Amino acid sequence: MWDKQLNDYVIEELAKVYIEYDKKGKSEKEFKIHNINEIVVDFEYAKKHDFSFSIDIPTMKQISQGNSGRCWIFAGLNFLREYAAKRNNIKEFDFSQSYIAFWDKAERSNFFLERVIETAAQPYDSYEVRTIFRYVIVDGGYWTNLKSLIKKYGLVPGEVMPETYQSANTEAMNNILNFYLRKRGIEIRNSFNEGASIDKLYEIKIEVLKSVYRFLCQCYSVPPTKFDFESEKNLTPNAFCNNMIGNALEEYIDVISLPFNKTPYNQPCIVSNSYIVIGTGNVRFLNMEFHKMKKLILKQLLDGETVFCSVDDSKMCIDELQIWDDKSFRYKELLGLEFEMNRKDYLESKAGSINHCILITGVNINGDGKPDRWRMKNTYDTDGLHNGYFTCSDTWFDNFVFGALINKKYLHNYLNVYGGEPNKFEIEEII
Repeated sequence: MWDKQLNDYVIEELAKVYIEYDKKGKSEKEFKIHNINEIVVDFEYAKKHDFSFSIDIPTMKQISQGNSGRCWIFAGLNFLREYAAKRNNIKEFDFSQSYIAFWDKAERSNFFLERVIETAAQPYDSYEVRTIFRYVIVDGGYWTNLKSLIKKYGLVPGEVMPETYQSANTEAMNNILNFYLRKRGIEIRNSFNEGASIDKLYEIKIEVLKSVYRFLCQCYSVPPTKFDFESEKNLTPNAFCNNMIGNALEEYIDVISLPFNKTPYNQPCIVSNSYIVIGTGNVRFLNMEFHKMKKLILKQLLDGETVFCSVDDSKMCIDELQIWDDKSFRYKELLGLEFEMNRKDYLESKAGSINHCILITGVNINGDGKPDRWRMKNTYDTDGLHNGYFTCSDTWFDNFVFGALINKKYLHNYLNVYGGEPNKFEIEEII
């Protein structure tokens, strides 16, 4: 007879398992006094990682995102500044991350307020309204979001709007914005329920946006409208952007490998309500089998071009060595636990998520003509062992890389389907 409870019999059986396990010398002592993640790492094996690569694309100095979740901005602008450097024969410069982050926060605030007005007649406990109030101001984003912000606001050089303490340490700023916006969002809903006109609701919205803009200027500084760059005078952000990257934003497609039934391969898909700039489209991907995406990444690297990439960086990372490698972790040997899982189960069970953006700058092709390690330009730990450049094993790459920005010239066979009707999924399914 089955017993749903953790009863005495089951507990005795569990105890037997540990007794047998402990006989093999798996002492509990070190687990009581050390971090598990330190215990399970095979540092001797990890230190043997080779940081040389048969394909190694030179890139400009790394810049840290600080204590913020702006990896998509940093990795995206890292990608674009390499494009701009080649186009304009510039050795070293940087785009302002703060400038993009400023307008990202402003647009997210506007997006939130607009959706509050749109759903004011719905009950607060509806899924849509709860979701709106749950995701207000966050740091994370996608390439599509970066693209829409750049197309609207342009770009500025790093020295024109440099980093501030708040831009690099966003937790307090985000908390304040979230608190204030949620408070005013409820005020809009209450005003609607009390019979306020649409004009009154938009009056409140503009009042809120004025306060948000003032606060953002305090945190980031005032975004420039004109500036000088080298010999060019009185440039606007949009003119500067056009000079530096031309039509680059339209030359690439965001490819992803999602094994969900609702997102068939070789078809476009979108994330519902994922746009930031109102009037632009939702985050859009071309979904394809992983092995196909991997071949395209290799092809782009072979042609001397870096690859903007989305990953789950939380797994199998040895931060002090700047390595991602599943083979360096002895979970099975020391803990008796196995973690192997196919990509579909991994995402659907929430065992992991797509949570970080980086730039792939190199790969090593072994004697068999296959990749065995990859070079990643990260957006944190820029002062570490390899100055912010990580390496990952090929098996880690296969398990934890999920998306890549691919030049259209490699996607001729897919361009006719990319513009078709997309399959939809929710943001919670991947992050």
